[in-house]
Amino acid sequence: MKPTRSIKGGFKEEGKMKRVSGFFLAIVLLGFFIPLSNVHAFFTFTSIDYPGATNTAAFGVNDSGHTVGQYKDAEGNIHAFFHDGTSFTALDYPGAAGTVAFDLNNSDGVVGYYEDAEGNIHALFYDGTTFTSFDYPGAAMTFASGVNDSNGVVGWYEDTEGNSHGFLYNGTAFITLDYPGGYNTEVVGVNNWGQIVGCYEDAAGDLHGFYSDGTTFVTLDYPGGYNTEVIGINDSGEIVGCYEDVEGNGHGFLYDGVTFTRIDYPGACTTIAWRPNNSVQIVGWYYDADSRYHGFLATKHPNWEKAYANLLEDTTNLTVLRKYRDSFLAKRLDGKFYTVLLYRNSQEALMVLLDNPDLMEEAKGLIERNKGAVSSVIRGETGVISNTAEIGSFLTRFARKSPEPLKWLALAVKRALLQNKRREKPFLGFELE
Repeated sequence: MKPTRSIKGGFKEEGKMKRVSGFFLAIVLLGFFIPLSNVHAFFTFTSIDYPGATNTAAFGVNDSGHTVGQYKDAEGNIHAFFHDGTSFTALDYPGAAGTVAFDLNNSDGVVGYYEDAEGNIHALFYDGTTFTSFDYPGAAMTFASGVNDSNGVVGWYEDTEGNSHGFLYNGTAFITLDYPGGYNTEVVGVNNWGQIVGCYEDAAGDLHGFYSDGTTFVTLDYPGGYNTEVIGINDSGEIVGCYEDVEGNGHGFLYDGVTFTRIDYPGACTTIAWRPNNSVQIVGWYYDADSRYHGFLATKHPNWEKAYANLLEDTTNLTVLRKYRDSFLAKRLDGKFYTVLLYRNSQEALMVLLDNPDLMEEAKGLIERNKGAVSSVIRGETGVISNTAEIGSFLTRFARKSPEPLKWLALAVKRALLQNKRREKPFLGFELE
């Protein structure tokens, strides 16, 4: 079968001492540098693995939390699945060599594609009882990738020359949808308002995401990322997709029309976010260290907005901290490295704070007591951190509540903090007292 397109980025582990030096300020000033990461949504993750499968990927989720996707059996065959939150059901098109389920609507109507015995690819719709096959007229291959509650289907087809074109299908007629001036358009998602998302290639062969209201097309690329794919959209217009970073690692994202939020499954080598429902539950898949992929369901943390507002009740703090990031850290190699590590670990650190209100209050206090030092650094002066002992105590309590590797990192950073103080050595513009 033609594989579903995914980003398979490499994964590079920093040595322990390099991680400590870069993570030093991230933990020491954890409470008031968390806002630098631009995180406005926080998720808890649940793995989705079809029983006995070697690999599983989740592609669609509806408002009941039902999911669909694909799994690979021990013989390497690809099968579609439906999961109702409790049990799995295999979905195989009769007589097919392989089947993939890409999306489902709130009536559990499923779309996807299958490979026949001759190796040809056909789109499918499954209503819970009967499979229906359909093909774009004259196409070499047809893929159905998204469906709304009116059974409006989107997808793409390949012509006889191997070029991809998007389509909208209402059960009777097809409408071709190509990004203006682009190449190899794939329409992947549609909501109940008829808004669509997908991706296309430019003349250089690079991928870009797009959004369309049915009339106008708009390019949507993750800031600073490469090869953005926009895959799912819910009825609020919240968009989910994935991109590659400069090292070729894959990350998911959520875009709410204003802010991009990165989505990474904890500890994964690569994360592909695929589809949101109207409760902003997101499905996708991730690669582990053995290059096996697993499905996931990401659920928005119920206390996140409240906790974020509590931590940043004075909005001027956010302005100051981001100015420090952009005017100081961004100009230093170690500052850039620190920022990358903060982004990688901020979700796990925030979970510790969210689950421990006493630590959250301490973090809030650190913001207030040290923001003056940050302002000094922004002005080109030396910022003085005068409560090193208090920070050390915070690190100890943080470590006690943290899972690996945060526990090890917090304790190692505490030792580094004391060393820097004894040597009277500044760090990223700050002197420690």
